[in-house]
Amino acid sequence: MKKDLKFFLAQYKVKKLYRDFMKTIYKSANPDARSELVQMVRTEFEMNKNCENLDKIDYYIAVGRQRITYLKSMLDMQK
Repeated sequence: MKKDLKFFLAQYKVKKLYRDFMKTIYKSANPDARSELVQMVRTEFEMNKNCENLDKIDYYIAVGRQRITYLKSMLDMQK
């Protein structure tokens, strides 16, 4: 597949999403839950790293944004 500008923009969005997940997770006070969450996120990203369909990538980014919002609310409730 020829990688064009849209692909590189999607790649940037995926990396930003990953960083946002890690920032959110590392704000958590519980180190045990932190390591578990990091492993879950890494596994999820690893499973989809070879996806080259831009529609699927956009869908995964949207789902990831929803999950990060949910994660933030759950971590806020623990405080």
